[in-house]
Amino acid sequence: EMPSSGVSFLGGSNIIIENLKVANICQHTSTSDTNGCSSSGSADAAIYVNSPSNLTIQNNVIYYTNAGVYYQPPSGAANALITGNTFYYCNWGIGVGYSASSGTASGIKLTNNNIYDAYVWDTTTDAYHHNGIMVYDTSGTGGFTGVVEANNYIHGNFGINSTAWIFNDDNTRQMRNFLIYNNVLVNGSSINTV
Repeated sequence: EMPSSGVSFLGGSNIIIENLKVANICQHTSTSDTNGCSSSGSADAAIYVNSPSNLTIQNNVIYYTNAGVYYQPPSGAANALITGNTFYYCNWGIGVGYSASSGTASGIKLTNNNIYDAYVWDTTTDAYHHNGIMVYDTSGTGGFTGVVEANNYIHGNFGINSTAWIFNDDNTRQMRNFLIYNNVLVNGSSINTV
């Protein structure tokens, strides 16, 4: 069973997703709710894209969903741009997960996004780990190179279950040549999240 999504692409090329409002895919309303809108172990996303090439996601407003944008690049993927979007009340603003057993995803640009107020995904058991931007690899020798994370504004109340405003998790030790600059990261929570 597929997770809930507002816009979903499986494959394809030269895709532009822009100027949309995607809201209320999942409203997490209770700290005792540890399932959220997950189905078959996969969480919902306002915009879910799996294996497209030449992807642009820009100028969208997204709120009340586990992941604002969740992008799974294919082996050898290049030229993805996620820019100028606004995300709030999302557990993750942007998630990019690479699970190819080999090859490299390159040239992914995550820029000029406004991400805030993940606290609505807090749980009493720390079931969700809030991230403004989450980039990770999970298997084999596949990984990322040339990722740019720049000019993002990540702020507001990230609650008590936050991991990082920008979290790059190199499970396979294959992340190379990241450029991270000019981001403004502000903890607006009155609760110490450490």
